[in-house]
Amino acid sequence: MAYIENGEYGKSIGEFNALIKLNPNYYLPYEGLGKAYFELGDYEKAESNLRKSLKLNPSSGESKKLLLRIETSQ
Repeated sequence: MAYIENGEYGKSIGEFNALIKLNPNYYLPYEGLGKAYFELGDYEKAESNLRKSLKLNPSSGESKKLLLRIETSQ
């Protein structure tokens, strides 16, 4: 998460993918990937990861917020 907090979105992608390999059923790495891709402007990948996050944790407010931003920006 430190890469996200520092605005190093490209570096964070590798970290989140590694976390997903360790535990593919945990929502937070998918949410992190969604945020990273969102900030990089790759809305298709952002949306895909945010939807996976919400499938695993339907109450994730951050994922819902980012999805709404994607939907309203298109």
